[in-house]
Amino acid sequence: MDKKCFKHFDGALHLYTPDEYYARRDKDFHYNLKHSNQIKTPSRKLFKLDGKISVDDWVEFCGLYFTHNPLIYEYFTGSLPEETIDYMKAFEIMRQNKENQ
Repeated sequence: MDKKCFKHFDGALHLYTPDEYYARRDKDFHYNLKHSNQIKTPSRKLFKLDGKISVDDWVEFCGLYFTHNPLIYEYFTGSLPEETIDYMKAFEIMRQNKENQ
């Protein structure tokens, strides 16, 4: 804190089923004990930076990482952007059509 820099910064993509997503979203993020109800899904590390990272660089990296991420919009507004909802509906229709073939 005194040096006003970060030592580590990373980003990952976590893959949730719809049920896992809603369970995770509705969970208290400050209280996630290691027990059978813990939600741990497959993930893919997108990037990792270790070393001296200035606050200004960290802010820039966060802005780049979160740009166009609909979950950020949902976090602040309580709902996904309309175009994301439309995309999800279209994807679900395509998935159902494929299963029915």
